[in-house]
Amino acid sequence: MRAPSAVDDHAPLAVGPRGGNRTARLWRVCWIVLALMWFAWTLGTAPALPDNVAIHFGRGGWADGWAPRAHYLYGTLAYGAALGLLFCLLPVVLPCIPTRWLSLPRAVLEAPIPSPQLHVLIRAFLDRTAALLWSFLLLTQVLVVTAHRQCPPQLQERWLWIGVVLFFSGLGAATWELWRQGHVLARQAEAFRHVPSSAS
Repeated sequence: MRAPSAVDDHAPLAVGPRGGNRTARLWRVCWIVLALMWFAWTLGTAPALPDNVAIHFGRGGWADGWAPRAHYLYGTLAYGAALGLLFCLLPVVLPCIPTRWLSLPRAVLEAPIPSPQLHVLIRAFLDRTAALLWSFLLLTQVLVVTAHRQCPPQLQERWLWIGVVLFFSGLGAATWELWRQGHVLARQAEAFRHVPSSAS
């Protein structure tokens, strides 16, 4: 019997800790639920908005840009649909993207990591990023609607900045986890590649 001397697409490498795939699926379900909540909130609160909706807020959170409610609603739903479609299509086109184009550490890209294993890591990162982004978008939609409860509208900047900090903190944590798991996979791949061949 011969032990493999090189890594192939079916190499038994661990992508992450036990239960990692389950966690990735939970992130995927999470962002889908958040996206549905965002659409439901946007459509459900649209009738309560004034005919001219504040679409930009300046210093102090005071509204300084306006658009007709219909234009605001159609534009908001359009970019939401485009964003959802993007996150649905990225895992489909990911296998077609050359590994060298991916923004990962050199040690990871130069290691003989099987493409399917690497794509699992990136899909998990995309799902986590999508959950963070939809959470932030839902927060901004809630803030826009609550801003119109007074005249003139005023956005609660404190909550907006809290959302910004949480979003980028979560994105940083997701990026660090991607790089950490990538380095672990790279070390496993290197060790697997140097397994000596033997025959029985």
